Amino acid sequence: MSETKHTPGPWKVLTNMGGRRVAVCTENAAPTQAGICEMDSRSINVDYDGQLANARLIAAAPELLGALTGVLPVFFNDSMRTLAKVYAKEIEAAEAAIAKADGREV
Repeated sequence: MSETKHTPGPWKVLTNMGGRRVAVCTENAAPTQAGICEMDSRSINVDYDGQLANARLIAAAPELLGALTGVLPVFFNDSMRTLAKVYAKEIEAAEAAIAKADGREV
């Protein structure tokens, strides 16, 4: 895997930043500082609950990437080879997600 270039996690969701706004920031950011991204219902045509769901998914990204990166090597040792064949599609999807996060889309 390539060197991490994204803002290190953990990230958190901020809500009601001067209205019904939703943002994602680093764990230690100020309460009104978006930092990572801010949801804008005007540009994506999603209601507040949808914005909140999107923000939660984005905020989980560093942990999801870390979990995928950590679990994949388990399937590539001799004792797990059969299991790796059974879950080949899932492993391929995980590898593709990691590549996408690293900017190496396959």
